[in-house]
Amino acid sequence: MFDSKVNIRYFRAATYEGIIVHNDDEIILNVNHAFVTMTNYEVREQIGKNSFEVIPSQKLIRKNILSNYEKPDEVVVVKKTVPL
Repeated sequence: MFDSKVNIRYFRAATYEGIIVHNDDEIILNVNHAFVTMTNYEVREQIGKNSFEVIPSQKLIRKNILSNYEKPDEVVVVKKTVPL
């Protein structure tokens, strides 16, 4: 089990794609660095949020999540506005 956790940690750190890890209730458990960079939200700001707050009402994504579709999806995410 330890090896799989280490492998997942390295994968999340090495990819350029944003990754959201959520539970069955769509609550965000973790996000990777690429996701933080894309959205301007810190990890701690995302943990505990409903994933549909971050991926706004996209019917296909909702359908895929609710039907346990497990392949990657390309989505639009809500980005935090940062003052200049």
